[in-house]
Amino acid sequence: MRIYVADLAAYNNGILHGKWINATDDVADMSREISDMLKASPCPNVMREDWICDDCGETKRRTLSDFGPNPVPECPECGDPMRLVERFRSAEEYAIHDHEGLGKLGEYAGLDEVARRATIAEAAEDARIPVSVLIEAMNDYADDDEDAEDFISDRYRGCFDSWRDMAQEFTEETHDMSEIPEWLQGHIDWDSVARDFQCAGDVVAYVDDYHHYFFWTH
Repeated sequence: MRIYVADLAAYNNGILHGKWINATDDVADMSREISDMLKASPCPNVMREDWICDDCGETKRRTLSDFGPNPVPECPECGDPMRLVERFRSAEEYAIHDHEGLGKLGEYAGLDEVARRATIAEAAEDARIPVSVLIEAMNDYADDDEDAEDFISDRYRGCFDSWRDMAQEFTEETHDMSEIPEWLQGHIDWDSVARDFQCAGDVVAYVDDYHHYFFWTH
């Protein structure tokens, strides 16, 4: 799972400059890699500075403003004034122009969303669910603090070829079919049972490559 981050200043000048970044890295690491890529831009359009705190070693990179003073920053960890390490030209903006293994991802998706997608993709692979399906289901029904593994454990019903197959298997699992005579079982209208499941709204299906992936809605 990775993203290709493109330097927009270079791109707009007809130059391809960017970097593939591992999407399973934490957000801070991805941000540093992007910042370093923009620092090496062939089309810099802003001035930036690197600062360091001599007391705790915390670092900070900032873009200088053309519309007011740029005071010495305070360390976000200990509050002490930081020391200027380097001032340099850099590009300012980037976009995600390609990605692998993360479902449908917009080019201006934030790094928090990239990290979230990577976590979901890992859980989806383990459960053999398409990444795009799990992302869509979680966007629709997951609680704000619910992670992918818990969501799958609590909500995922399974993969079936149709609503009929899901309805039949669920009914046979949850009811004692031996109480129904065999000759009568053959007359059960499973398509009608499946329509009842669809109308009830307790379970929803996401279709991918003709397979139906079912999730409980509550």
